[in-house]
Amino acid sequence: MTLKEAIKKAQKIETCIWVTEGWAHQARVSKKDALLACEDYLKDKPTSGDDTWENEEGSIIAVAYWDTNGNEITTLSIGR
Repeated sequence: MTLKEAIKKAQKIETCIWVTEGWAHQARVSKKDALLACEDYLKDKPTSGDDTWENEEGSIIAVAYWDTNGNEITTLSIGR
């Protein structure tokens, strides 16, 4: 599955906003904004298994968290 497909299938998309060292806030992201933020990587396939996408430097840019049956992406976390 490409990152674009994962974004479209995800039930919700979140990113982590770091407020200060050691303290972060999970914020919801719209699918439209996720597509814009990840536009350079939309055609990429996961780099490990079916749930992690990395950029060319090896930094994780997205992680899919699946339901207990492994059928649906409950949350897609984007950002590094």
